[in-house]
Amino acid sequence: MNRTAGSGGGRDGALPPVLPLLLLLLAGLVFWGVFQQRAGESVFGRAPLLDEIYYLDRAAGPVDGGGEPFFMSPLYPLILKLVGSPPVPESQVFAPGDLAPVRRLQGLIWLATAGLIGLTARRDLSPRVPGPARRIGVMLLPPVLFLLYRPAAVFAASVMVESLLAFCMAVLLWALPSRPAGGGSRPLAAGLALGAGALLRGSFIILVPVAACLAWRAGGEPRRRLGAAALVIGVAAAVLAPAVVLNSRTVGRLMPPTVNGGVNLYIGNGPEANGFYVAVIPGDWRRDPAGRTYLAERLDTGPLSAAQADSIWAAEARRTMAERPGRTLALWLKKVWLHIQGWEIAQLTPLDAWPREVPLLRWLPVSYGVLAALGLGAVLVMGLGRIPGPWSWTILAGALIAGQSLFFVVSRYRLVLVPVLVLLGGWLVAQVLVGFRRRHLVAPVAVLAVLPWGLGDVSALWKALGKANEARRWAQIGAADGSITNLARSETLYENALESGGSTPAIWLGLAAVRGEQGDAEGAEEALSRGMEAFPDNTGLARARIARLLAEGRPAEALPLLQRVLADHPRDADALHNLAVLLAGSGDPEGALARAEALVEAHPDDPRGFLDKGVILARLGRGHEAAEVFAEGLRRHPGHPDLTRNLELINRETDDSLPNPNN
Repeated sequence: MNRTAGSGGGRDGALPPVLPLLLLLLAGLVFWGVFQQRAGESVFGRAPLLDEIYYLDRAAGPVDGGGEPFFMSPLYPLILKLVGSPPVPESQVFAPGDLAPVRRLQGLIWLATAGLIGLTARRDLSPRVPGPARRIGVMLLPPVLFLLYRPAAVFAASVMVESLLAFCMAVLLWALPSRPAGGGSRPLAAGLALGAGALLRGSFIILVPVAACLAWRAGGEPRRRLGAAALVIGVAAAVLAPAVVLNSRTVGRLMPPTVNGGVNLYIGNGPEANGFYVAVIPGDWRRDPAGRTYLAERLDTGPLSAAQADSIWAAEARRTMAERPGRTLALWLKKVWLHIQGWEIAQLTPLDAWPREVPLLRWLPVSYGVLAALGLGAVLVMGLGRIPGPWSWTILAGALIAGQSLFFVVSRYRLVLVPVLVLLGGWLVAQVLVGFRRRHLVAPVAVLAVLPWGLGDVSALWKALGKANEARRWAQIGAADGSITNLARSETLYENALESGGSTPAIWLGLAAVRGEQGDAEGAEEALSRGMEAFPDNTGLARARIARLLAEGRPAEALPLLQRVLADHPRDADALHNLAVLLAGSGDPEGALARAEALVEAHPDDPRGFLDKGVILARLGRGHEAAEVFAEGLRRHPGHPDLTRNLELINRETDDSLPNPNN
């Protein structure tokens, strides 16, 4: 017979002392003090990419978004601003100490998360086992697992929301304990954690009704239970309200705190979806993450707002989901499984490369597969053994997995589950210590469930993309520092990525760019040619080859490529600009003027259109019109140096001078 003593809801022993937990956190603080310095000196610390750059840009801008709705987290850029994160340099390369304030804060958050996990284990797990030594061990096991999970430290050293989101989950687990407990401060803390978490990532809002139900069931008289549930919802709503009001006022209708749900729904369910992140939203991620320019061109409409673009992506995703419900369900089930399988799906930062750059990380050996197996094993024991257990933790994790699986899955999205998994693992160990005897049945099932079955090709592609990610960072540092060694290292990584089966347009573009940076024009041309052979319809590769041909004085070879790009994308900004320059230089000023006017009309936020149009008008002897164009460009782009210089030149050459809008 299985012994289940200590598995019920009552306390079976005294709480262990807090001192061992404090000593553990002190050791973690020492580790972080050394690690964060090494991280700042690494290629990953000096050359942030993609989401990291986006957040740093927003932190340098106005708090209210500058007239734009919040596309991603409204809270994280504010936190970055408060800790004094610097603006992004033109090279996008930071000095080793520039982002140290961010890492110090997130290191403290990393330690605080471990501390909260330890306090929750002390309260809810330690009393389940006999003996002071065992109680201390059960208290320490969950925070130790968290601290030894390498990606948790990596994400805390990166400019990402993940460590703060894991902290919000740890607060929620402490505020909603696994056994009945009262106290108004806990629903208050739960509401604050839910609101802050939803301001970090919108999917966290799924947990608001779940947490309210758990607060209601926590015990006490009916009025107190109802008050606890209402407090959870009310506090969360109050925290979310400013972002909701600002977004709604900006867009003109009721909006959520962020306007990227449609984009993420399309990535996770559109025709190209495979459960992982897929780069299907065309455009400049830094300036146009919603793909507004692409959609405006495709739909032949005027400029779109971020909210309009997000609604279009959401409608396309829903249409695909409705047309193929079986595929939608299969994708959702696959994404649920991807939340528990052991392979690290490294999207924004190559987790495999970090220990090579920061060897201290090799001391953090715990894998996600171990954590997922422990968590799943605990759920199996609760179900198969019919043992009262921490179902509230399981329900929270299950609800979040179900909600996140509507979108897509990458490793950083799973970090928020780690506090739950380590606590469930601690509970499982506690059951073993009090005599649970069916572990020989549970362990194989849990291990088999988390093995990454059938992901060989996908895994190889993602490893290649990780090499390309690192290569891009080395290229940025090499270009900024003028280091041929770093540029050569970048080139080698790009070549390794291609050799390992990672042929994508982005990798070919990166290889061509880094060869060009080293002065290897022939090698750059070869990379672009091979890339276009592999991806003949890719506009990015065509644009890069056009730019290189024009720079090398080969306009005749560039012209057919330009015409092909414009046939497919008649409002493409780069193609319109390049064709205007080419036609102006080949004796067709009227044709060049038409392209420049099309560029101004389609992309008024691109200063090149005003420059091209003004210069062409000046060459046609229409100086006053040229001055008006430069002045209009400066009204849209105050302080632009080329527009300013051209307006001053044209004013000196014409009788009727226009005032400079900069003055």
